Amino acid sequence: MSIEEQTYNLLNKTLEVVQALPEATKWISLITDLKNQVDKPCTLAIAGAQNAGKSSFLNAFLGKKLAKVGDAATTATINKFRYGTPKDPNRPVLVHWSDGHVTEEALSFMDSLQGKDEETLSKAENIDFLEYILNDPALEDLILVDTPGTLAVTEGDGEGHQKRIDRYYKLNQKHHEESQRQTRDADAVIYVVRGVAGKTDKDFLDAFRETTLGGSSLDALGVMTKMDVEEAIWNRRKEQAAYVARSLKDQLFDVVPVSVMIWECTMRHANSFARWQKAIKSVPSKEELDMILTDKDIFLMEDINTYMPHDLCVEIHDTLMQDGAYWSLPRTILHALYEAPTPEDAIAELNEGANMENLRKIIQEHFFERKKSIHCTKILHELKRVIDDLYRNALHNAERASRKSDAWIKEVQNSIGAKNPIVAEELLDFLSKNIRTSAEIERMIKDLTDNVKHPLEQMLLTHEAPNEDYAMRKELEKNRELWEEDEFEELWELFGPKSAEYVASVNRSERQAYWQQLAMMAFDTKIRQTAEYAVELYGRRK
Repeated sequence: MSIEEQTYNLLNKTLEVVQALPEATKWISLITDLKNQVDKPCTLAIAGAQNAGKSSFLNAFLGKKLAKVGDAATTATINKFRYGTPKDPNRPVLVHWSDGHVTEEALSFMDSLQGKDEETLSKAENIDFLEYILNDPALEDLILVDTPGTLAVTEGDGEGHQKRIDRYYKLNQKHHEESQRQTRDADAVIYVVRGVAGKTDKDFLDAFRETTLGGSSLDALGVMTKMDVEEAIWNRRKEQAAYVARSLKDQLFDVVPVSVMIWECTMRHANSFARWQKAIKSVPSKEELDMILTDKDIFLMEDINTYMPHDLCVEIHDTLMQDGAYWSLPRTILHALYEAPTPEDAIAELNEGANMENLRKIIQEHFFERKKSIHCTKILHELKRVIDDLYRNALHNAERASRKSDAWIKEVQNSIGAKNPIVAEELLDFLSKNIRTSAEIERMIKDLTDNVKHPLEQMLLTHEAPNEDYAMRKELEKNRELWEEDEFEELWELFGPKSAEYVASVNRSERQAYWQQLAMMAFDTKIRQTAEYAVELYGRRK
């Protein structure tokens, strides 16, 4: 049975049980709302500070230039991307206006949201969000949400009247609040983070975790973009990402460094790399190369850069400095071409550094393949909160009322019954109809515990186990050098999504004994903990 079916069935059972509880209408409404969410797509929010590179990353990931990037005058909007076929292929953007009506627009509609004039600002104020309909199977059962960003800046030119400045400020506040709301409502988050994590990043991600009811940081991945803005950052990108990951270890399960611009350049301009490499290799030494690549002006000076044809230098400059790129981008690419034996080797090195394919794989495995589990697990956590609230409030209050009722019944029977049996009968009838007895409340609690609370806890335990497996798999990959090749391959399968099938294909007791012995003999803490977890999994997957 799928997790959607299990979740749906448990919610139906909960509704049956809740019918008999005090204040049933309130609880039925809350649980029905959760039931209606089961079939909805998983929501994955792209969040982070303004100008951190969210839209560039999203465009690269989708393989389409949809979200506007790089223009400080662009009016920020909430952009949602979902699977489907637009009614009119030339108008794939649905504009959801604040008054509730929806219009179909062409992709060029985004151009009308750029600028600082009154007309652009007025239009942006009246838009709730843009919805892109994409015929991309990867987006089935998933909605990507590109937010304007935390502390987004929708700048004015400072020359208008105070009312105009106030409008800019209010729009900025609206975008900031909407970014927070969209992220809180999301099932999972890709958080685009700068090179240094600040208090704002932590607070923002803590708010997301709070709405997932203390859920694991495994539903939030950090992506560190713009690794190409400085050569020093590029050279230390892995160390910097590890530092940010440590800073946000309670909020993010990992931080992955990427360079969208380097990845896009190798895709777009690979055919030119052979010519560029031939020219750059005419520079006699790395010291000379470093000197002519100090900045773009020196690179273009014919009397200093005497090794390369000037027209080719202009071509390289104009080609690689598009879209607001920093000079560090061509410098990194030309260094790679100079040091690599062939253009193909340079491309491989640059792509490895850009890290986009690795990030795609992580997102595919961690979010896209787990989207239904992520979505339903959040619903189950919300159901747990409802059930906990029901125990704390409704049932607790009902227990107190029933104890008072029991005392009243005795009082009526002992004091009033003998003197006025008709009044006593009426009072007893009123109490029985309006207040549950202790025995009835005990039956309700038992019914709720046996049929809802315990099954819910078991479902959460079952469906959150893959999160722990995934975390162990990442640790395994980070510490690959600790393992023999056959050990690594076994653990990789054991901690993977098809763990149960793998365990069924091997001698479980023999493998469990192997890892148990290794755990007892290991001096290295990481080896011992991993081996102990392997023993636990072999025992669990009977």
